[in-house]
Amino acid sequence: MMFRSLMTLCLAFAMHALVGTPTLAADRGPHYEEDDDAGSLPGDSKKLEGNGPLRSITGALTGGSRGGDYQDMYEIYVANPSEFVLRVAQVSAGFDTQLFLFDASGRGMLGNNSSNVDGQGSINAVLTNAATDETGVVLNKPGSYFIAISGFPSRPGNSAGPIFDFNPDTPFEVSGPDGKGGAYPIQGWYPEGDTGSYYIELSGVNFLTPSPGACCYPSGSCEITDANVCEDAGGTFGGSGTSCEDVECSTGACCFLKEFCYWECLELSEGDCLQEYAATWYGLGSRCEDIVCPDPCVGACCVDGGCVLTVQALCDAQEGVFHAYKMCDDIECQPNNDDCPGDINGDDAVNILDLLKVIEYWGDCL
Repeated sequence: MMFRSLMTLCLAFAMHALVGTPTLAADRGPHYEEDDDAGSLPGDSKKLEGNGPLRSITGALTGGSRGGDYQDMYEIYVANPSEFVLRVAQVSAGFDTQLFLFDASGRGMLGNNSSNVDGQGSINAVLTNAATDETGVVLNKPGSYFIAISGFPSRPGNSAGPIFDFNPDTPFEVSGPDGKGGAYPIQGWYPEGDTGSYYIELSGVNFLTPSPGACCYPSGSCEITDANVCEDAGGTFGGSGTSCEDVECSTGACCFLKEFCYWECLELSEGDCLQEYAATWYGLGSRCEDIVCPDPCVGACCVDGGCVLTVQALCDAQEGVFHAYKMCDDIECQPNNDDCPGDINGDDAVNILDLLKVIEYWGDCL
């Protein structure tokens, strides 16, 4: 019985942890779904790599304090400039969107705040390949570009001022970089804007072709290769454009319990990792940015005289005794004493202490 209960807890806890663990995605298809914050500037934008056309993007701006998530920026490849269109097709209720296009250096090219659909004004932005104001900007060269979505009134700018100056008299215009900062690359966004979820349709756009990068093999060796070749060989891909000098193949992501309910991830060697408290090592070349550490609020669970590290819900399901923030080495579980059924408190004796424990819980069982 004890072995079966402990195995049930261990298996359940393993499945609980795996639910939140990210996996390496296969080649992106025509649709991309934002899987983490896409960033707001070229340096931390989401590079959309894959094969073939990119037809749509879904994501969300969630806001938050201290300069939170108010813009999403993606790096894409414009394959057919004459067919280029970005269209916000769906948004959450009341989300007023804006769309922007930047060149490879981060300079603004085109922007739109509101659109005209079948003669009706819409807060869903639409960005075409040519400005409709006096700037005369036209997207006419294939290549790598940055696209961004923000909520009104958040707009890109730099130390010289805003990059785009939307004219309130022409609310549906596709604007060129006519603001005071229009000649310079983006440095930030001002002010915070609306938030919500979005669905963008794209035309004339492809995924970026993945470039080779550093691959850490299980042996600890490193080679420059394509991501799919690396993963097929059981390696860990360091990212497009990385070199073997950029990665450390003798280390891997290590999740360990630092204190109470706080888990930390550091990239350590296997030996150094396993010296930490309740540590899990994820293999050579694995990176903390790709790892979700286990549920932070774990503790020791005494069940059937044994102990297992798990979360409280799984411990309660096995009628165990949960010790929050404790490890099994920190506590002493009372043995399951079937030879002394009256020993309520597990001290190997039947006495007044057991009777007091019964009185403590006296009454109807719900």
